[in-house]
Order: sequence, then C-alpha cells, then structure tokens
Amino acid sequence: MGINILNMVQQCHDKGIVINDLTPNNIVVLTDGSVRLIDLELAYVRSDESQADPLTGHTPGYVPRGREHSRRSSYADDLYALGGVFYYMASSIDPYLKYRQSHLEAAQAYLNHQSITQLRGLGSLGIEIMSGGYVELSEIREILVALLEQQEVNSGGSMDVIEKNECNMEPEEVLRQAERMVNTLYTSLDFNSPLQLFPENSMSKMFHPANFNFGWTGMIFGFNQLGQITQNRQYHQYAREVLEWILTNYPYVPDETPVALYFGYGAVPWAMAETAERINDPSLLRRAEDLALEITRHEPVQTNISHGAAGLGLMLLEIYRIGGRPELLARAEALGVYILEQEEQTDESLSLWKVKDKSDKKGHYSLGFSHGIAGIGYYLLALAERTGKEAYYSAVKRIVDTLDRTSHGGQNGVSLWPASPEKPDTLWVHWCNGSAGIGRFLMAAADILQDPLCTRLGLQAADAVAQATVFASFGQCHGIAGNGDFLLLANRKFPGRYETKLAEYTQSLYVLRSDPQEDIWMWPLEDMESFSRII
Repeated sequence: MGINILNMVQQCHDKGIVINDLTPNNIVVLTDGSVRLIDLELAYVRSDESQADPLTGHTPGYVPRGREHSRRSSYADDLYALGGVFYYMASSIDPYLKYRQSHLEAAQAYLNHQSITQLRGLGSLGIEIMSGGYVELSEIREILVALLEQQEVNSGGSMDVIEKNECNMEPEEVLRQAERMVNTLYTSLDFNSPLQLFPENSMSKMFHPANFNFGWTGMIFGFNQLGQITQNRQYHQYAREVLEWILTNYPYVPDETPVALYFGYGAVPWAMAETAERINDPSLLRRAEDLALEITRHEPVQTNISHGAAGLGLMLLEIYRIGGRPELLARAEALGVYILEQEEQTDESLSLWKVKDKSDKKGHYSLGFSHGIAGIGYYLLALAERTGKEAYYSAVKRIVDTLDRTSHGGQNGVSLWPASPEKPDTLWVHWCNGSAGIGRFLMAAADILQDPLCTRLGLQAADAVAQATVFASFGQCHGIAGNGDFLLLANRKFPGRYETKLAEYTQSLYVLRSDPQEDIWMWPLEDMESFSRII
C-alpha cells in the first residue's frame, strides 16, 4: 500500500502537480489495495502558463512546522506529507504533537514499542522523510521495497517483540505527578471571578461549564479521588471550594440548565454527595439530595448514560447509597420504569433503545456505553442489584443477548461491535461506543448474574481492546485513558492477561507527555488540537 501511495505521488509530480494536502483522510484504499486521491482543492499545477497563486490551507501534522499558512508550491511539501502518511499507517497517530518542541523525536519514541518489525520500519521511514533525510521519491521507493522483502521473509506470523524503554512511571512517581498537577491546578483557579473559574478550551466551550467530561465537576472528581488515595483531607476541601463556587455562580435553573450526567449539571449533586461523604458534612449531603431530586423532577428525553435517564439514575443511586434518603431510590426506580417503557423489540427480537434527535421525530440506535444499550444495561443492572426486581434483571439479560447477536468476531477470537446496528461495518474499540465500554457492562453483568456468556463476551471485548493498535486520543471517550480504564478492570478479573498492553499504554503516556523539561506532565485534549495547561 505504501508503494501504491508513492506511485500516486510520483504520477502527480510527473505531471507538475503539487498535491498540497496529502493525508490519510484524502486517500481512498480500494479492495484490491490500489489507492485514489480525493479532495484536491489545494492542489497546485506548476506551470509557466499558470498565473494563479497556490491556495493556503493545511491538515495539522502533514505540513512542516512554520509552513502551515504558506502558499506552498514545492514538491518537498508533498514529501513531508508522504512521511506523515507512512507514520500514521504504522502507528495510527497523526504526527501532530504541537506541544512538543522535538515532536518527531517523541513520535519515534512512541514508535519504538511497536512490536511488528515492518510497521516499525515504515514509521521510522516516515520520520526520516519528515526530518529531511530524503529528497527523491526514488530513494524512498528503495527503502519500501526492502521493507516489503523483509515482510515476505518474516511472513511466518511471528512478532518481533522489542525491548521497552524504561518509562520511570513507578507508582510513587505517578502519585507525585498527580499531586503536583492537582496542587498547580488549584492555585491557578480564580475564585474571585464570577464567570470563569478556569480558562475554557475548545471542548469545554461546547457544553455547560460545570459539566463532568470537560468542565469543573470533572475537576472535583479528580480532587476527591486523589484525596481518597492519599488520605489527605485537603484535596476534599479543594473539591468543596470548587463546588461552592459553582453553586454560587452557576446555580441550577429549572427548564434552562442542561441536566445530562456527562455533559450537563447531572454530575454536580453526585460530586456534592461524594465530597460530603469524604469530609463528613451532613449539610452538604442534604443539599446534594435536594438538588438531585430537583434536576430529576421531569422525565428526560433520552434514556442513555451520557444524556439521559440511565446517567441520572446512577447519580440518584449513588447519593442514595451515601445518605439513604428513600425519595432518591423511588426517583431512580421511576427512571428505570421509564427506560423499560422505551425499549423497542426488532423483528429479530433485538432489544434496542432509540437515541432521539432534538426534534424527537427520528433518531438512531446505539449499542455502546455512552449513548446506547450497554450503558442502559449498566444502570438497569445497578438498579436490579439494589432492588432485587426481576423486571430489571430480565431487561439486562435481553441486552446481553442483543450484544451477543450483534457482535462481530475478529482475529484470535475477539469481539467488536458497531457503534450502531444500522452501520454494521463500522467497528470500534473505544470506551464511548465500542468494545471497551461494552466490555465494562459485560464484566459487571458477569459478576452479578454469574452468566458464562457475559464472562466470555467480556473477555473477548477486552482482548479486542488489547489487540487494537488504533490511537484516537489520550482521553476517556475515544482514547487510551478509557481503554486503559477498562483493561485495568479486565486485568483484575483475568490476572496478568493485559499487563503487556497496560505497560504499552503507560509507555505511550510517558513518551508523548509534555516536553521533558516540564516537571508537570500534560497531554492534549480529546480533539488533539486544543491544549490545556492542566488536564
């Protein structure tokens, strides 16, 4: 495939065409392995007859630094992009580490733990090209041919496992970094500002500022988690201060404030109750209970965890666990009944719940954890365990059966799922809409139901995550944080099975962190474009 892409670039250059936007997004691979270019609006014809200037525009990572906004008319720019494409093919990472001064060195360090020799060679070739090591396509072709011959020699299927560099991430160092990050974050908060506690980024501006995923309530979770691990009450006090600022400056406004658990106000009462439990503050717990009941007063539109009833139900159950107020359990059950009423049975006896659009006239179905039936099943399982009611257990079993019948078998017995049964060929491993999130539900179901099917599917989901090479981001929804979170859980259930992959994730986090001279480790946000000083 690499040779085919090179041939395509050569054809363009032979015709005097500078592609100017050669990226994986603009290359279509046909079933026979041949390739085609699409989206050629930035292409430039080098001709004495042409009086037009090249257009500006770029895809981050596929243009030399400093030339992003230049009017590019050089074949050398296409060579740099070709090197980026080869690196992406080998690593599944766009070579765009904006926050690293020596970004290509960091990219090579990540590549060094690639266990397949040929892919490691292809990625290293890409870095050499981007570093200016080659000026002719013919030189690159010779290296590709040599890699192809090497692949044919090693076609027996064995994987050449290489030595992993020491990443110095002993537990003590991880904890030290976590404390440094939290303390630095706390001192940077502006409690005197009535509008903005902490600078927004491209992701947080999309949602209510107190949301969990990209906002201030997620910060509280981090404070409390570190306080629990270190037994340092000061971190819980940090959480309390942030909560008071939120409640004062961004109070809940009925029928106006979004209440979704992950992207709205729904996690605020949960954070309040958890903080109250840690610092033994009954008054804060009462406020959390009242707020939880207030924001769940109306029936939600959605049924899923991220935006609807399942997420709010989990919040109610957790606050009920902490304080035992009966109304919370009753409200959680009402949400459970609502979810059961929204179940749809297909002609094939699949149990599905619709993700409704804003007009509530149409929607789609989702199998995943964040927006689909796996997350709904996770809530119904928690409700079943709390109440002992068969209706919830039965619904969970129907969801397990649906996931069993919609799974796709991959190599080595792994299981993958499409984000939606309406798009069965789009298979993901992410926590949000793939094997990692679905596996989280299945392993919880295996523990509670003692069902061998749940255990088998959960194991196959974990194997799919562990064998995947896709790197989408560092984050929870579509990245190694979410995948690693699930594999930590799976490794406890199947001791030692996923330690190699977890070590790989650890290595990736270490080598792709912020510049080494920075003592506080940082990573870019979910969009891989925005960069916040502290995450």
